[in-house]
Amino acid sequence: MELYNTSAGGLSIRLLASIKFPVGFTLTALASDADPLDFPSITIGEGQVNLNGDLVAGKTPTTYPVTLNIIPGSEDDRNLDILFQANAPRRFGQMDEITLIVSYPDGSKRAAIKGICTAYNPGKGVAANGRMKTRAYSFIFAEITGN
Repeated sequence: MELYNTSAGGLSIRLLASIKFPVGFTLTALASDADPLDFPSITIGEGQVNLNGDLVAGKTPTTYPVTLNIIPGSEDDRNLDILFQANAPRRFGQMDEITLIVSYPDGSKRAAIKGICTAYNPGKGVAANGRMKTRAYSFIFAEITGN
């Protein structure tokens, strides 16, 4: 019988932005009321059966979405807000190339590279219970590598 430890305490996320934050910063203010880091599943291939019952398959080019949920008002929230404001469409000259390096407690790492900022909430929402809403920051990457 195996014992598997799936705890994520000690997760480390380093973000680099080619123009606004070329040295980067480490994200530590991860939300407690939403998934702090989400790599949603993607479709990498599709297939159909032709009239004769043969499988006709192909790979599907896709991007890799990633969402970070951050504690509102934290330094990480302020830095990400600055980054997303700088990459807003009204600033046609700026488009940071984003890199995320995720280090897991088990020693494994994932690097999301060649990314862009895609979605965030430019305001600060408030929930009915009086709590500031967690801020979600979304990216799309061309590639994810790692072990």
